[in-house]
Amino acid sequence: MVGSALAPSTSKTYLSAFKSWTEFCSLPRIHADPFAPTEESLVFYAAWAASRKDPLTHGTAQRYLYGIRSVLLSQGITFPSFHDMPLLERAMKGWKKATYAKSLKPRLPITIAILKQMMEHVSFINKNDRMIWAALCTGIYGLFRSGELAPQSAKGKDYLRMRDLHRDTKGRYRIHLGASKTDIWRVGVDVHITGNGTSTCPIRALDAMLKDRGDTDPNAPLFSLDGVKPLTRPQLLKAMRVLLTRAKLDPKKFSGHSLRKGGAQTLMEAGVPEWQIQILGRWQSACFKLYIQLTEDIRQHVAVLMGEAKSSPLKP
Repeated sequence: MVGSALAPSTSKTYLSAFKSWTEFCSLPRIHADPFAPTEESLVFYAAWAASRKDPLTHGTAQRYLYGIRSVLLSQGITFPSFHDMPLLERAMKGWKKATYAKSLKPRLPITIAILKQMMEHVSFINKNDRMIWAALCTGIYGLFRSGELAPQSAKGKDYLRMRDLHRDTKGRYRIHLGASKTDIWRVGVDVHITGNGTSTCPIRALDAMLKDRGDTDPNAPLFSLDGVKPLTRPQLLKAMRVLLTRAKLDPKKFSGHSLRKGGAQTLMEAGVPEWQIQILGRWQSACFKLYIQLTEDIRQHVAVLMGEAKSSPLKP
């Protein structure tokens, strides 16, 4: 029952964390008890993780610390919260500050405007290109995380299958996500994909892809290069970067999160209210605002409004 509270991927990460922790505890100069961590030993562990031959990133080390605590808690071993360990908290904060600039990843949005630039370099006579195009359009219009569209490895089990795609009587698609980052209870969520008749219409893109599939096994992957194995996230990102390069855009400035971010950015530019963007993107908090950037046109419009604002007498 306790184990089922965590997603399989999280459990795997936490087990790796505890393995790393026991490796540290067994070092000749350490000889710490892995089942009785102290604040001092955890601080030394963080320092070791940052300076070893294959150092962990700050983010991974942070997850590993929570993983160590989770594994011990599952064994009935309790110890103070990390927030009650000021030395450890300060050490992790210092690590983050020291590496923050280097660890920043470019996440420019792939907006619909950029997608149209990429479209000029898609070979629609090629079925794999049509499949990649369908994945890109679906990702932006559905505000998908790239990991929700494609697994990290073809050996992964959590990926979209043909049975997850449903079409209603009005020609709209509904994609069922069996699990997602914010779906902690793993009840699943439906993402609605609606057509708009434009060149980047996701319905048109999906229809073009599905014509190549014919009568397919419902368990077959929805996005696939060969119809058998799922399209992987590295394959999707590689194809995306090829199109960005052909469109004379720097692929290094984009990442897997650019699709989701681009969907949010385009919705904002279209004047969609923030509360609707939050629902469409399945965000449980207002963190999506961090993805949105003000365009030059919006900044210019705001400047004009400020210049035309009517003044009123101020009262002390």
